[in-house]
Amino acid sequence: MNEILTMKFKNPVFFSGVNLTVRRGTKWDVGEGVEFQIPIPWSDDPMETRKAKTVRTQAMVFQSLVDMDLSLEHESEGRTYRGLCSRMIECYPNFDDREVVTLVFFTIERRGG
Repeated sequence: MNEILTMKFKNPVFFSGVNLTVRRGTKWDVGEGVEFQIPIPWSDDPMETRKAKTVRTQAMVFQSLVDMDLSLEHESEGRTYRGLCSRMIECYPNFDDREVVTLVFFTIERRGG
């Protein structure tokens, strides 16, 4: 049996539809339909998670991103190249915009869903 992947977020805010997160490297270049879980830090239960599923993933060099690519970014600060670059530097030590990143488009299951 495969272990379910866990994706952590520093700021877990999400759209009700498709969301985007950008991750350093290619670990999350897993393709369509891969289920994973997201820890929910604001829950009273420290073990609570939400199920999520990839819609699609795409590995690319960060510098090749344009603002239009980022319209579904789950954090408003990350919906521009400049804003996302700042966030990547905060999240990943020594991040360089010439690195390969993976765009992970996903949906998240809502509570009770």
